[in-house]
Amino acid sequence: MSALLITTSCERDAPIEECREVFAAHPEISEKAPRWAREVSFHGIFDDGYIGWSYRFQDENVEIAWGWTIENGAIAHEKLQDDPDTMLGGDTLFEIIADYIERTEASA
Repeated sequence: MSALLITTSCERDAPIEECREVFAAHPEISEKAPRWAREVSFHGIFDDGYIGWSYRFQDENVEIAWGWTIENGAIAHEKLQDDPDTMLGGDTLFEIIADYIERTEASA
């Protein structure tokens, strides 16, 4: 996996320096990152122990974001987002399917 870029989606609720400190203090955030993630975007770091972030990937055709939290010291998916949100542009979905089929047939 390539190195994850640490960003903030809300400087007020998750100052970038605090994001970097939290990321360093919680190796499980990096350990749980999916293969496709290129960014960890924090959206909230609060005194009550809540930490919210999304694993993200984005290019000109694909955007994927998967929200997670730490609450009461435990890491978990966000309550309303068990699966990644995805947006695909153009023929991207068909290209992904074709690549999958070609790889599957080649390995058979």
